[in-house]
Amino acid sequence: MRIGPRIIGFFVAALLVWSFAGVLRADTGELAWAVRAGGEDSDYGWGVAAFEDGFVVTGSFGETATFGPGEANETELTSAGESDIFVARFGEYSLAEVAWWYLPAGGAYDGEGDGTETYILVANPGDAGADIRVLFVDANGPLGPPLERTVGARSRLTVKMSEAGVDNYPVSTIVSVLAPVWAASAENGAPGVFCERSTYVSDPGQQWGAALGSSGIPYAATELHFAEGATHLFEYYIVLLNPDQSQEANVEVRFINAAGQFWTIDGIVIPPLSNYDLFVNNVVGDGQSQLSARIVSDVPIAAEREMFWSTEGEAPEGESSPPAFDAHASVGIPALSETWLFGEGATHIFDYYLLLANFSDQAAAVEVTFSGPGGPIATAERLIPAGRRATIKVNDYVGARGQVSALIQSDRPVYAERSIYWGAAAGEWTAGHSSAGMPGLDPEITAAALRSPADWVVTEGATHIFDHYLLVFNPDGENAVEVTISFLGKEGALADPTYIVGPLSRLTVNVREAVGVVDQVSAVARGSGPIVVDRAMYYSPGDGIGQWRTGHSSLGFPLLGAE
Repeated sequence: MRIGPRIIGFFVAALLVWSFAGVLRADTGELAWAVRAGGEDSDYGWGVAAFEDGFVVTGSFGETATFGPGEANETELTSAGESDIFVARFGEYSLAEVAWWYLPAGGAYDGEGDGTETYILVANPGDAGADIRVLFVDANGPLGPPLERTVGARSRLTVKMSEAGVDNYPVSTIVSVLAPVWAASAENGAPGVFCERSTYVSDPGQQWGAALGSSGIPYAATELHFAEGATHLFEYYIVLLNPDQSQEANVEVRFINAAGQFWTIDGIVIPPLSNYDLFVNNVVGDGQSQLSARIVSDVPIAAEREMFWSTEGEAPEGESSPPAFDAHASVGIPALSETWLFGEGATHIFDYYLLLANFSDQAAAVEVTFSGPGGPIATAERLIPAGRRATIKVNDYVGARGQVSALIQSDRPVYAERSIYWGAAAGEWTAGHSSAGMPGLDPEITAAALRSPADWVVTEGATHIFDHYLLVFNPDGENAVEVTISFLGKEGALADPTYIVGPLSRLTVNVREAVGVVDQVSAVARGSGPIVVDRAMYYSPGDGIGQWRTGHSSLGFPLLGAE
């Protein structure tokens, strides 16, 4: 018999204790898959019937028998007497794509004296390995077949774009999670892996001169937002990814600023499995200091904002200095919310800004509560007129502080991001990073699949050449939370420290102190109540804390399927 393009036959067999069933491949006759069933007594398979989507096996067993041990639908049966019959249905054991992560920006190329490399970081906090496919696409479509990798249980995996022959920018990444077809049901859910990307640009000395990265997003949407944006000091790009395999995307982007001006660009057409690089400076000009963007598409897409800048760095006496350059990035998300939360933030050596966009036709009254390790520090209020962007410089409200989280509350839905700069006076920054905030922690505001905001995954991480921190914020104004952070390395679990975070308070975790010196580390943070977790990583060629040459940050991601 032939079922589908790959299956030629099905067989069953019985041993003294365990029965098994299997399928042979049509093209080679080799074993495609086998599953085990059986228990404490003799078990026998008597018959099989084949269908388009699987097989039914009949037989007998004694006492107890387990079917599909270790699988999502593992079933144990107990006989009513000395022996009993069974009827078991097996799905066709092929791997199906059951979940996707989209990383719109990135790229890799070798230049004369410099270059760019992007790393795709994949964390698997589950107790079973996960198979993934990694597909790279640019404006002309897929760049070859997808890479296939396996991420071990409770482990972290890194994929370099250059290993796939990528030599272009921007290049988008689509990571698909594979599972047996019968596991891809709403009841079972998809295997929980999590993705981020980090991109590094090297200078002529082959040290990283710029770093940018952001979390992947596990969904595409027809409406996306960005609060941060400017062209007066920056080259501002939005990379749009159409992950649909058959439909082109027709996209409109509308920009607003603090003065009430707006610009609209429409007619953007993105072919299936392709990206589009929008250079915003060409749309609004080079002199705009505060911009927010709203993106609308007729099919679900993903988007990421990248901003690049350079300044003349200070050179040793008698020597010339190349420009200092850096960049930051953040993904667009569909949520508008009356509540936003940020774990990361500091003002002692940073310029810290909150960026808020009011896309509605009515003014929004906003109050921001700033918190440190000991609780609330200060508040700020702002009225944002309809259709405008607002900027809050946090330094003006809290002074010089090493740890500052933020809780934003508005009387109508807004969009919020955070940007932090360092290295020089305002407008001459040599480095910075940026991230979206966490929309309000109730199920109607977060995506439907995000069941528990008490549990978070942070995929990216390393301590061998980075100062790596996790920033944890407890938004509960009355109760402390206990937070256990499980760190995962290339070969599995590394450490599981536990911390207490007070009401409306911030915790900073130095990851090197928790796990030592490692080149790959992910983290799973589990709180006894709602928390927000951000990641920040800083790199410098031996300059030490406060002299970081570059860095990047990202909001963590709530753990899918957490109860």
